[in-house]
Amino acid sequence: MKLWTWDMLLLEFLDRPQEHHTYSDLPSSYVTFEEWLAVDAQKTDIVARVIGCKCPESLKQQQHEAMEYRRTVCSTAVEWIGRFSGDPGYSAAPIRRITQHFLRQKQCHRNWEGKRAGVRCYCDTHVH
Repeated sequence: MKLWTWDMLLLEFLDRPQEHHTYSDLPSSYVTFEEWLAVDAQKTDIVARVIGCKCPESLKQQQHEAMEYRRTVCSTAVEWIGRFSGDPGYSAAPIRRITQHFLRQKQCHRNWEGKRAGVRCYCDTHVH
């Protein structure tokens, strides 16, 4: 397993300015959950290329499952971000369970919490 913290990913982007430019030009605020997922899918593809992860679909699936939960709590992405961006306490447990599922299955995924937040890539344990 390789851990790519957000800081490590930023350093990788420094060596790939075109990828960083493309990633940075994508929107960072969203109105609908569909828009959020569409932009996230593009960002996921870029991140996977930069770190050499061959499982972007796993990363996308994790975000899709997290988005399904978010939809049960809020009607729009704007509402979700407004309610939980500063205080993730209420929202963290269900999303943490989704992350733990991917961790137990040794599937490439994102960890959004703590010092080791970032992308966990298990490609070295998969047969591609």
